[in-house]
Amino acid sequence: MSSRLVIGIQTFADITSWQTGQRLLAPLFALDGLRPDKAAMAGEVTARYGVAVQTLADCEPLWGRAAQLRAGGFSSSFAASFSWRSKGQAKGYVSFPSRDHRDRPLPGWLWFETRPSPAVDWLALFSDWCAAFSPFAAMLHPAIHLEGTKEKAPVTTLAEEVSTAAEAQFQAGAPWCTLRAGPLNSTFSGLTNLAWAKYLGGPLFPEVDETAIRRAGFDVDRQSEGWLIRVTPRITDVAADFASFEERRRTLRSCFREGLFLVAD
Repeated sequence: MSSRLVIGIQTFADITSWQTGQRLLAPLFALDGLRPDKAAMAGEVTARYGVAVQTLADCEPLWGRAAQLRAGGFSSSFAASFSWRSKGQAKGYVSFPSRDHRDRPLPGWLWFETRPSPAVDWLALFSDWCAAFSPFAAMLHPAIHLEGTKEKAPVTTLAEEVSTAAEAQFQAGAPWCTLRAGPLNSTFSGLTNLAWAKYLGGPLFPEVDETAIRRAGFDVDRQSEGWLIRVTPRITDVAADFASFEERRRTLRSCFREGLFLVAD
């Protein structure tokens, strides 16, 4: 398996309750290699920032806590972010859904990275987190050195600029993104790329053509209020034969409408 595994989950659901936090963290405390040893709110865990945690209950005071932002005579409340790390070099970060200065909804994001272990059922963990977070987009992917490193021609068109930026977002663990590109600094929104396992729900639920995906030879399952789709049967297939994985991923993308994914073929 690769040396890095990433889970990214984006949601507009209210995930501030400790019940959601327990659903996220309990499986990690049950596994020695993933057990959190330090956590923090309103910032990422660092060598100098955060508090030691030994049990799941130690994380409750840090989860979904209300904070105030004051600027220009105005104030707004929001849920402070939560982050954690483990001595096994697993780490994660949760930002909670909020609203911008124009009162437009902003999604929350769970980002998790670790050294993958064959002893962990990653698909089961990912599926359970999706059930807890009710995402509109989520990804589970083993990042390998071949991905994003193949030689490409210089970026000369707007489509190439958007694709390159979307691939960078995908590598960072974002299943969906909004980015700006081109001489007019135009806004583009969409799915970044297909991960080994992709979950689509909410407004993206109708984008999944179950019949077309199954006919093309891919696994697609209805889970909670979304669809869980896999490019290959096993997560280890990505590193074992990346060229075949990439070809299958390209075929699977063709089962979706043009323009849904920002990355170019």
